[in-house]
Amino acid sequence: MVRQDDAPPIELDTLSPASPSPAPGSLNRLSSANPFDTPSSSSCFAKAPSSPFLAQELPPVDGGRGAWTFVVAAFILETVIWGYSFAFATILVYLQRTDPWRSNSLAVLSAIGAVNLGVQYLLPLPTTIFFRRYPDYVKLTLWVSVALYTGSMLLSSWATQAWQLVVLQGIVCGATGSVLYTPVLCWLNDWWLERKGLAGGIIFAGAGIGGLVFPFLLSSLLSWRGFPWMVRIWAILAGTTLALSVYLIKPRVAPRKMRSHERGPWLATDGAFLRDPIMLLTLGTSFVSSLSTFPVSLYLASYASNLTPSAFEASVVVGVYNVASSFGCAFTGWLADIDYPLATLFCGAAGALAAFASWGLADSLAKVYGFAVLAGFTSQVIAAWSGCARDVSRGNPYVGSLVFGVLAGSRGLASIVMPFVSEGLYRPGESEQVWGRFGFYRMELFVGITATISAFGGVALKVVRSSMVKSGKLRA
Repeated sequence: MVRQDDAPPIELDTLSPASPSPAPGSLNRLSSANPFDTPSSSSCFAKAPSSPFLAQELPPVDGGRGAWTFVVAAFILETVIWGYSFAFATILVYLQRTDPWRSNSLAVLSAIGAVNLGVQYLLPLPTTIFFRRYPDYVKLTLWVSVALYTGSMLLSSWATQAWQLVVLQGIVCGATGSVLYTPVLCWLNDWWLERKGLAGGIIFAGAGIGGLVFPFLLSSLLSWRGFPWMVRIWAILAGTTLALSVYLIKPRVAPRKMRSHERGPWLATDGAFLRDPIMLLTLGTSFVSSLSTFPVSLYLASYASNLTPSAFEASVVVGVYNVASSFGCAFTGWLADIDYPLATLFCGAAGALAAFASWGLADSLAKVYGFAVLAGFTSQVIAAWSGCARDVSRGNPYVGSLVFGVLAGSRGLASIVMPFVSEGLYRPGESEQVWGRFGFYRMELFVGITATISAFGGVALKVVRSSMVKSGKLRA
């Protein structure tokens, strides 16, 4: 047995490749099943220093102060950024009932939250590509994003028209939130290897916790001080916690300042993965599935408000839906590890059944709560994306991250177009006596049909994947 003080020093460059973006020809030599894995332990962004460092000088992985500090910081980002987006349905109920916002249609008001969520799904892919080329600017970009997020949120408290909220809270806060969150996806692989599942589970639980707590917090603030002061208080709370998380979060290997000729290419792939049949099927299925889930997450609280004058009781629906989504994400992810086409089929078929049999017949708050559980549990088809990324990337971690980014982009696009679609679906003056109450008849029908289509997408994925396995193009 060799003692550590007798062992020769290991240079850091032996642990990480020198380029932040691998050449296309070298990608086939990389292997990982995780779509967020990157070509090196220095993650998506950092380039290994040219001067040698001893490996013993790096903080440990899978534990220690640095690794757990990263988890805390990432948990805060997850909770604040995604929690607010998932709790927007509570704000929507308030805006519908309060001047000057009540003069706008439900579709226009819902565009605020829909654009915010959509931009957050759309931007991680280009942000990751930018950060890979400019790893030395990541920290500065994060601080600028905190300032822009806080300032834009604060400025929106003086808004008097819906389009101003769409710009300030939807576009600006959505974009800066996405930029702030992107490093979490890559630096997780710096700090955690063998216990990555534990760390990721703690971090990603933040969205569920925020989605549960924030509806009640925001509802209480709205009832106490009204919309302007609710936004100002949130801006201060969010700005403070986001600044704390940016101060704490850091990569395991600090990037050095690079010159222009040292930077890698913008893209390290020829884009062939975009023509993969599994990729195309998953892309289409995810888009349609997102069209079936966003109307529920955005409008269910508004539906419940027709059954109760209490804003608190309507907010409970949002919390129930978000908690069910967290459990559904875990279950869908477990099922996807076994058979991700089956997981896709499950989300679509169960979601369609819930829409047709549960939402359409919901004539009491208890039934709405029950539908919120079913709809939330079956809404997390994104948990099946890891299977697609594994198959399409063929063991290439960088391509795997691009696959996940493209799929997230399709979900973001669905979120942005949903308010325009819902404009023709929601008819507040119409109400059926048996199925489809309060003007939601067409929306409930739309949700059920799109969920059914996504279920057929899961069947198609199963057929195509089985065919590719039999032909030797894909491993079982």
